[in-house]
Amino acid sequence: MGALRLLLVALALYVSCVACASMPRKKLAGPPEDFDLHDMPDPEEGTISSNSAMVSVDLDGPSSSRVGAEYSWSAQLPCDADNSLVLTFLSPVEGLVLALTDPSGNQVPLASLATPTTFPLDTIEVPATSYTIPNPINGVYKVEVTGSDDVIKASDLAALATSDPDAFIMWFNDNYDVVLNTQLTTYSLTVGSDMGVAAYVSDAPSNRLGARMFADSIASAEMTITFPNGSEYTENMYDDGLHADADPNDGIYGAVFVPTRTGSYTMQSTLCGKTGDSVFIRSTQHLVTVVQDNAEYTGQATATVSSDTITVSLELTSPPAATYKAYAEVWSGDVSVCWIGGVVDVTGTTATQVVQLEIDVQWLVLAGLTTSSPLSLRNVRLQDLETSIPVSLHDDIPVQIPAAHAATLQRVLLSTPVPAFITEKMRVGARPLLFTPEYVSNSTGQVGSTVFLHGYCSKTNPWSESGYAFADPYFFLNPGASVSHDTFANLVNTFATANNLQSYSLVAHSQGGPVSVHLGNYYWSGLDTTLP
Repeated sequence: MGALRLLLVALALYVSCVACASMPRKKLAGPPEDFDLHDMPDPEEGTISSNSAMVSVDLDGPSSSRVGAEYSWSAQLPCDADNSLVLTFLSPVEGLVLALTDPSGNQVPLASLATPTTFPLDTIEVPATSYTIPNPINGVYKVEVTGSDDVIKASDLAALATSDPDAFIMWFNDNYDVVLNTQLTTYSLTVGSDMGVAAYVSDAPSNRLGARMFADSIASAEMTITFPNGSEYTENMYDDGLHADADPNDGIYGAVFVPTRTGSYTMQSTLCGKTGDSVFIRSTQHLVTVVQDNAEYTGQATATVSSDTITVSLELTSPPAATYKAYAEVWSGDVSVCWIGGVVDVTGTTATQVVQLEIDVQWLVLAGLTTSSPLSLRNVRLQDLETSIPVSLHDDIPVQIPAAHAATLQRVLLSTPVPAFITEKMRVGARPLLFTPEYVSNSTGQVGSTVFLHGYCSKTNPWSESGYAFADPYFFLNPGASVSHDTFANLVNTFATANNLQSYSLVAHSQGGPVSVHLGNYYWSGLDTTLP
């Protein structure tokens, strides 16, 4: 094909791709040696450790009082700090006053210890003040927050009436020998499923590192759940072996609840107790997203065979979304063949809906299969595209191959030579024409550019101050946006298309890092046409 004709054909494909505002997807696959890399992670690996506590202030809550135009909130906070105690107070409500009384009953001179700062909260920087208290007294401090209608702005007075906290207190102890460790009880975060947190206090982060647990030191343990609508519910955590807390009286506390709606939940665990002569308070927070669970593999799968590809259609019950991530291991009896996966669309009729995955026949040949043996899919997984939360898991699904296609597969297996190595096509599918070296070398688009990505909710692109040291830099910006990796990746592709970037590299900060990996792994893009 001549260079001009190739360019015209690829240009037509390019215009079509832009028009449908989607990127070509890779047909992912890999050898059995990769199986372990795709195992669902153990929630213990996501343990959060803390030697501090966060306390929410609600001036309309049970720890508050109001007399006329005056508001008042107070709490008792234990301190076990060795050398310094840092209290950070942040609130979007102006005019609130903070006071601190030490265990001896003396007022702490906070004004002389104050350092103005800011704290990121959602997409805004909330003004905050930090107070570093030297040589703190071990014991219980009293914290008070007061306000008055005469001082608080009218707009903030309306905010006080909502269910959202009016302020937060961060209570930092420098005692690293008392650590709260918490982990989710499951990663199946779907509506109607049991979900909770297990917590324990030890002398180092995580008992997997040989930490000593303080099983008899806990005086109280609570989990506060913040629901998607902002409402809160607090329940006790138990060490009785009945609340996802392992064994009774082992020092591990747990609490479980069942979410009834989708959205973002916060689960805060707060444990108080005493070690030796010191009292302590520690807390952690797990922010999770709950998704719908009514997409389910039925256990039925059928396959069609072309000249070099087996297309497997996995039947689903009424899925609520149009696009998912899918993964499965391919087996023939006791022979492990490969794994397959990728971003997949739900297709089919109202009666029968499916997602499709592809197997390059060369994987079967590489595994030593010479006959059309029965195939099955194991460890089959369907995941929410935006969050990667599994919505359907299936241990083993046999693949039904109609007789005519089985005969085709037999012929293909016998005529396909054993590959000398794992090819790109076996790994990610056939490269679209738009992303071939021949097209790129004849392209009128920008080649070899560098795109700089910012992080989650960033208002600016931090690379814009130094990125000009790179040749041909482009600075992506979606200010203040809270979006998933997949949405972010598609926005990067749109940005590259708008700037006529045929090939580019990515330099990323924070969320931009996993977004770069997501883009390169699941989609064909300008990352795949970067020239050496």
